[in-house]
Amino acid sequence: GHLVDKVALISLEFNFAKAVEIINIPQAIEIMQGIPAANIPVGTLPEYDLVINLKTAKKLGVKFSKRIIDSAGRIIK
Repeated sequence: GHLVDKVALISLEFNFAKAVEIINIPQAIEIMQGIPAANIPVGTLPEYDLVINLKTAKKLGVKFSKRIIDSAGRIIK
């Protein structure tokens, strides 16, 4: 599993499902239209999801504000 799932306090997580939709599918279509792969720019997502491990936070005595917790894409309890 991911390090943040086990012990890390926080992490930024890449959303693979979103990447397929936003990057991979359009690139596949361009390749099928005959555009050489070398001519297609490398794509990346403009954002990542914040992951907070509250178990690790509790062990370290770290407290996050409600705003930070609410902004997390995934919380490990």
